[in-house]
Amino acid sequence: MPGILLGSEDEGIRIGLSGRIPTFVTDENGPIAAGDAITSSSTPGYGMKATEPGMIVGFALEDFTDPGSGTISLFINPQFYVGGVISTDGSVMQIEDDVEITGSLSVLGSGGSSARQMTLVTDVTEATDYRLSIENAEGTQVAYVSNEGDLALAGRFYPSDRGALQTSKYIYYDGSSGMGGDFMRTNASGWATGSYDFAEMFPSTDTLEPGDVVVFGTSNESVARSTESFDSKLAGIVSTRPGFLAGDNVKGQYPIALAGRVPTKVTNENGSIGIGDPITSSSRAGYAMKATEAGPIVGYALEPYDGGNGDEIVAFVNVSYWNGGETPALPGTNNAASTIVVTQYANNLTALNMNGNVYMTGNDILGVRRIAGLSERWSIEEDGTVRTPGLLKTITESYQGENVETAAVTSPDVQITLVGTGTLENGEAVIRFEDVSPSFNDVTSTVAPIRVIVTPNGPLSLYVFEKDNDGFGVRQADGRDSGVTFDWMVSAYRKGYEPEEEVGEDGEVEEEVATEIVEVMSDEPVVDDPVVDEEIVPGPEIEAEPVVMDETAIPESPEPTPDDSMESTVVDEPAPQTP
Repeated sequence: MPGILLGSEDEGIRIGLSGRIPTFVTDENGPIAAGDAITSSSTPGYGMKATEPGMIVGFALEDFTDPGSGTISLFINPQFYVGGVISTDGSVMQIEDDVEITGSLSVLGSGGSSARQMTLVTDVTEATDYRLSIENAEGTQVAYVSNEGDLALAGRFYPSDRGALQTSKYIYYDGSSGMGGDFMRTNASGWATGSYDFAEMFPSTDTLEPGDVVVFGTSNESVARSTESFDSKLAGIVSTRPGFLAGDNVKGQYPIALAGRVPTKVTNENGSIGIGDPITSSSRAGYAMKATEAGPIVGYALEPYDGGNGDEIVAFVNVSYWNGGETPALPGTNNAASTIVVTQYANNLTALNMNGNVYMTGNDILGVRRIAGLSERWSIEEDGTVRTPGLLKTITESYQGENVETAAVTSPDVQITLVGTGTLENGEAVIRFEDVSPSFNDVTSTVAPIRVIVTPNGPLSLYVFEKDNDGFGVRQADGRDSGVTFDWMVSAYRKGYEPEEEVGEDGEVEEEVATEIVEVMSDEPVVDDPVVDEEIVPGPEIEAEPVVMDETAIPESPEPTPDDSMESTVVDEPAPQTP
């Protein structure tokens, strides 16, 4: 829409591009008022009032209210016209029509000197698979709504605090492996609900109703409506509105309340029911009655019932065995129902002899001083010591998902071991236990000696030139290499379990070796060079600890340097590797 035709001359057609020009118009889009935008109409060469966004030729300078067509003065100004779709109130822009964006919509924001943006984009995989995605400044998808209405979040979901925004408590899915994985979780104190009972979905061939008393059915994992009094297979009560429900909601399955408060169908078949009375199944199908003798019960009444206030009360579900309310047996008498023999008054038992198994149904045994097996074959002592002639075994899950059984390594001494790897720097290395395991020297003895085994990862000889309860030092016997690594193992007595000191023939306490040499050789052929006696630097009289080396070769003994104030042990034969 470049302008208005003004006429023609020999050299071409004159087009008005600006200014006031008489223009043909119609009332096709309604009467025209001065100031209205004018666009093309369906009548060739005529304009009409513009009522939606699009290209216009200019603006009317006078009204046109006549029917049909006519001529008005027009101010020529070709442009794109948004009409009343986009407006502003001075603080915010308003769009009063549908907006279609063929690309992505980015929203910019800034904080301090940093500018960031979030992008809204439609991701289309195929015609039937597309989603509206929200991406962060790095282009990572953080949330989306699929064409099926699915909502996915990459972050946490923070529910409101009774209508107020909060960002401390959230819901998340734990997809980790193990028994505690594959669950929905929350970091709040827990889940709460306005309902009371805890139920699980069970299949049944019966058509059950809320409040029905049910028993275990004849098919796998099923339940059935109770049909006889004092049924020994009581399972629970059909829940009316469970507070927590486990299992799948599929046809033919019903929520069975296993614990908590639940409305229950009752009858006065066995007399009126009082608050706290135990209830069991009655001869009326699906109904409970007062229990008046020892046997299985489905729970306890929380409301009274005398037959005149309907056929339903709230009961506390607690499927268990009731002893009939009998007075505890006197000394020396037997309770035939439970086969318990009481040897003292019931409120002050001194012994309890059981002829059967004890089932704690998930409860604790507390205040136990000592537990022992038959004929004292094993025991758990008061201080927690486990004594057994058998094995202490650990079950470990393999990478293939199989349970592998391993036995614990035992020792006549109470030892704690620590292992690691060191690196020689100029033929020497110092290992500090605090750097490897800060708690190691907090639980080991500070007075008993430690034992050190080192194994170089190369053809060289090493010896321990110092050791104490804080660490040890290793030095190369021949040469000064750097970068060679060695594996080491330290064994120390547990704090409080130090061995007693041995007294020698002269009445003095024999001391442990303060310095040891650990010879470890490579796989090179055995050298037949004679062993050269070495000069021994004077020092305290000490006993050398066993030497550890490979069985393949015998090294030359290290020559002490002036600063090596230690006593060396010359090895003539390879000693067996200490485990």
